[in-house]
Amino acid sequence: MLLAIQPLQIFAKPRPPAPPWPETELQRWSFDEPLSSTSAKGLTTSAIDTSTWQESWIGYALARAGNTVNPYVIPMFTTNKWNFTPEGSIRLWYSPNWSSHSASGNGPGHVAKLLEVSLNAGKKVVVAWDLHVSPNGDSLVISGDTDNGSVDYLATKIAWTADKWHLVTLSYTTNQAVLYVDDKPVASGEDFPVLPLAMTGMASLTIGSAHGGRQTGEGLFDELTTFPQPTGDWELNFYYASTRQAADLGPVTPAEEVAAELQVNTHMRTMQMSPLALMSPMAQSALYTNGFYFLTPIVQGTNISFTLVNTDTNKSYDIYFVPALFNSNNVFSIIAAHGSQGQTNFTASINGSVGFYRATEGTDWDGDGVVNWEDSDPYRSAYGRLQVIIYSPLSGAIINN
Repeated sequence: MLLAIQPLQIFAKPRPPAPPWPETELQRWSFDEPLSSTSAKGLTTSAIDTSTWQESWIGYALARAGNTVNPYVIPMFTTNKWNFTPEGSIRLWYSPNWSSHSASGNGPGHVAKLLEVSLNAGKKVVVAWDLHVSPNGDSLVISGDTDNGSVDYLATKIAWTADKWHLVTLSYTTNQAVLYVDDKPVASGEDFPVLPLAMTGMASLTIGSAHGGRQTGEGLFDELTTFPQPTGDWELNFYYASTRQAADLGPVTPAEEVAAELQVNTHMRTMQMSPLALMSPMAQSALYTNGFYFLTPIVQGTNISFTLVNTDTNKSYDIYFVPALFNSNNVFSIIAAHGSQGQTNFTASINGSVGFYRATEGTDWDGDGVVNWEDSDPYRSAYGRLQVIIYSPLSGAIINN
């Protein structure tokens, strides 16, 4: 069971990042840098450059808007690692800050580049291809530079509205390129420019603008993922169906914050608990389980007190801590409190302004300094004894192993 603690606020406006999707990805950019850079100090709006990062439905998103931005450039190949390949797929979530002319809007007002692959050949930069939106917001186009000027390789009509997330995917090989919007293929062609291996050292991918920082994408970018193979329709459909609902939620709204605060405070009054320690949505969803769970913790100065409910009096429990949750590789390796058999109340020092706590069954239930598996090994006479009580039938005996 997991509990998230933020003593000074209910929860931050971005929704919590999710673990990576289980797929054979090459690289993934989540744009959650604000979380890692501010976790030690506490996440506050004032600590974040909102011209570059904005709240998203999954952590933070990269913001690209205005006349010029500091370009977000990814080299095609770095030491022993491909970031994107000559053949493969690129997938991203994009939310425009504009509406299409066909959707009663004005569009971005200029060519808005979502992606650009360019070749840096000394003093000259050649655009191998780019994915952009037309100035009126009615067309999504893939074009590139040739000896005869710029040409369009793929194009489709769109009617997008502001602040609505769309999944955009490009799958490309030497034989064919397919452009997807959300979970539908919308354009395909055979003349897409695939980069030869000899040019990979000069190639780079710029997200949300041209390579020089102009022609900004006028929107938010999130969860950009590259793959070493073309995208399968069923894989894309499954991913989109599984993430669409979360994307539609967008970031946490002020109305949600007020509703959550009211809900938590009402719950605390009902349980006659102190309102000093407020729970995140993750904690609220994990509050009640079929097993043991936390009551609302109490913050007292620099200490935090926990009470576990529905525990087994014959077991011990430990409380573990981690300062932030960023991905599926989090390990709760910091022990905040170690309990003895039957103990249900714990006190620990607060580590930073944000913390995630997990209660687990202890590894030494009878408190003899010997872990359970060694206690129960009948061939290790030097170890302690693990007491097992048989409850069924009721006349069962106590066995000391």
